[in-house]
Amino acid sequence: RQTSLTMTTMVPQRHGVSTKQLQIFFAIVLSWISTCSSYPMIAEVEEEKCFRFNVPEDDDAHMVFVAIPFEMKDNGEEWFVDQVNQLVKNRDQDEGLPKDFGDKPDKDLQSYMTEFVDENEAETGFIIKIQKPRRPILKQHEFEWFKPLVLNYVVESHGGGADGDPGVLGGYSVCFDPVDVDRTAHIIFDVILDSEEIDYESSEENTKVLKKEHLTPLEQNLARSITSSHKVLNEMRYMENREARMRKTADSINSKIRNFSYLSITILLGVTYVQVSYLKQYFKKKKII
Repeated sequence: RQTSLTMTTMVPQRHGVSTKQLQIFFAIVLSWISTCSSYPMIAEVEEEKCFRFNVPEDDDAHMVFVAIPFEMKDNGEEWFVDQVNQLVKNRDQDEGLPKDFGDKPDKDLQSYMTEFVDENEAETGFIIKIQKPRRPILKQHEFEWFKPLVLNYVVESHGGGADGDPGVLGGYSVCFDPVDVDRTAHIIFDVILDSEEIDYESSEENTKVLKKEHLTPLEQNLARSITSSHKVLNEMRYMENREARMRKTADSINSKIRNFSYLSITILLGVTYVQVSYLKQYFKKKKII
């Protein structure tokens, strides 16, 4: 599947680089980007955050969004990313994207979702706003926790530029705005153009998010280094605790030896005093003194 998100980059002018060379460079970069497979994006939203995407002329776009708590475990987040990807894969050529996920979560994840909604209500307090630059808001919806928000045929649904001014390159802004909410959420979303071909024969492995087995050798080495570091830290903590126990034992033994020494000196002085007193009395009786 071809990626539909674009990004604006500012390139400083340098001496010796012509405009034509820059155009060739950007053409190569854009052609490389157009061949990359896209995956759902995850936005960490704590304050208003916006993304820009372009819709070519005579084309349309389909969007899917889902809000999950920031503190959700990685396996739960992975399940939602996979479901968004499956939902995009199951796009119908006429109807667009399905309105709901095709699979059900496992018992643990379903239990977590139910408890979270019971404690925090279904409404998230996060608003999605879709608009063109310097134009009124075209669409505005509030997210519900764990429920996909699907918007099909975005251009056609608001008139498709019937006002005669399609805006800058058909550009649209998608903004996530927390309204009176003091928390952080993860917004998983994907945008697909209507002109993109549906690949019904793509394997299931290509529709899943990247997992450990897909990591590069450098990332695997980094993971092993982190594991080794944790082992070293655990050994250091063990040595520190053992040293503390040994120091406590040594201090206790030294204290007992010191007390025993004081007691021995006291007894020795007492015995000496008794012996001296006895001898003094003995010599007086014998009239030696």
